[in-house]
Parts: sequence; C-alpha cells; structure tokens
Amino acid sequence: MRLYLSSFRMGDHPEHLAALVGGDVRNVVVIANALDDAPADVRRSGLERELAALADLGFDGVELDLRDYFGQGAASAP
Repeated sequence: MRLYLSSFRMGDHPEHLAALVGGDVRNVVVIANALDDAPADVRRSGLERELAALADLGFDGVELDLRDYFGQGAASAP
C-alpha cells in the first residue's frame, strides 16, 4: 500500500502521483473529511471534483467517509 497525502488537491504536478503509483493498480480512496463542516452540496461538489481529477489521471476513486465510523470503538473499526 502506498499513501499520497495532500492537504489541498493534488498540487501543481499531479503527474507525479501517477508516476508514484505506477503499475496496473489504479484504485484509490479519497478521504474528504476536511469538508465535513461545509454544507452538503459544497462537500459533494468538492468530493466530485477530487474524484474527477483522479479519473483524469486514470484512477478509479471512491470515498472513504470517516463519519461512518465516528463513535465506534476500535473493535468495530474496519
């Protein structure tokens, strides 16, 4: 597993992300919890923008919404 952590989108050189991943594995996860306090439509738009940018690089992205796990003990987490 490789992690690419970014605090604001993919930066000025998203091709570096594609090069880092390499190979045929193109599945990625987006954690958009920085947008949790935004109105629902703003959060959805931001997530869709990130997923579209990743799709433009050839990635198949999905969201991992950490809100689904708030309040659960460690034994309940995936």
